[in-house]
Amino acid sequence: GPGGAALFIDGLGADEGLHGLEVVGGLGEAVALGDPLGGIDGKCYTNTREALERSYAGGYRYFEADVALTEDGHLCLSHGWDEKSCRTTGMAYQPEFEHMTWELFRKQRIFGMHVMDVRELRAFMEAHPDTYFEIDSHRTNAAEKIRALLEAFSYDEALLGRLLIQAESRKIFKEIDAVYHFRNYQLILGKEWLEKLEEGISFALEKGIVTIAMRQALFDRGTVRTLREAGLNVMAYTIKEDRKRSRELLAMGVNTICTDFVKPEDISGNPVAAEQI
Repeated sequence: GPGGAALFIDGLGADEGLHGLEVVGGLGEAVALGDPLGGIDGKCYTNTREALERSYAGGYRYFEADVALTEDGHLCLSHGWDEKSCRTTGMAYQPEFEHMTWELFRKQRIFGMHVMDVRELRAFMEAHPDTYFEIDSHRTNAAEKIRALLEAFSYDEALLGRLLIQAESRKIFKEIDAVYHFRNYQLILGKEWLEKLEEGISFALEKGIVTIAMRQALFDRGTVRTLREAGLNVMAYTIKEDRKRSRELLAMGVNTICTDFVKPEDISGNPVAAEQI
């Protein structure tokens, strides 16, 4: 969600010339993805308009946005509004959030900043045609959230082609893809997949998934090489502000770093291995 600004230039369709390294200005140029629309004032996961605007002004063009569905079917940019999520994001929890509506949500502020919905996200994309967004629907109601997203975007193929749809499992991918086949998918693989990486790669290639995402600590050079040689883009998440680790991952061949506070200039001039190109 709009709360981290960084190297998220994720794999928005390598075959379409959209994957991060290309979009940012040429093969071999390292890029950053703004996690929850960019970290702001030390705060993460805010998914707020101010975080997005400040991140854009700071040079970021790739952002992650979390989405959550209200009880009346409105898709909002949010990590959620249960007590735990509110503690994470900084939104003051209220019991009535158990029956969240759009009217109630739109009145909320996160550290004084304004919340957004996907219609406002669409308007931002239309006003800023150089932006790309990863959409994280998390583990619940994925199909319902995707239907609401498609309606908000009026099934506009050009705009939808600038989205990278994240699936946290093969099951969730199938739920989403049954509703609409997006051009750009990202699949998360956990630690257990390191022992069966070829199986994960086969599934991704069969289904047209363009990016594999894993926790940054799981990557070594061999794992990155295997994924890249299969023709997949690679995204590492989440680095708060470790610039050294960001450069190490990019040197291994990782395409995209999802971060809160690492800035594009922090990784400019990063050595890029020939195998990345």
